[in-house]
Amino acid sequence: MLKSAKFFWKGITPERIALSVSLGVTLGICFSGSANWLIILSLCLILRTHILSLLTGWAAGFLLKTVLAGLYEPVGKAILLSNKVFWQSILSKPVICYLNLSAGHIMGNLFIAIICGLFSFIVLLSVLKISQRNKRGKQYENHSMARC
Repeated sequence: MLKSAKFFWKGITPERIALSVSLGVTLGICFSGSANWLIILSLCLILRTHILSLLTGWAAGFLLKTVLAGLYEPVGKAILLSNKVFWQSILSKPVICYLNLSAGHIMGNLFIAIICGLFSFIVLLSVLKISQRNKRGKQYENHSMARC
């Protein structure tokens, strides 16, 4: 039990926290139990995400799901109707056809989930990097003042 806990919680970096939160947001927005949800869940396990950050992102994504629910159908239809020939050729492939992306609300849900996940990753990573840099700068100032 202790080995498995160390496996999941060692080496927490800003990149890992940002990735965990963004995958959690994406997981929270996607429809539970769908094939897309299972793919994102398996990515969370493969990439060894930080569990607490993942749960925080999942809670935020679950709240965003209710706010953005009205956008799924129009966004999905706009994506699917943008280039019918392309989407028909892509969505008829053997593995992709099981994802049911030809339905407008599922395509819109997946697109919005991915966009929100990417946005949360970029924002959170930049905030964590800036705070880490400021923390290092203050440590350097304290160390240089101690010499004087």
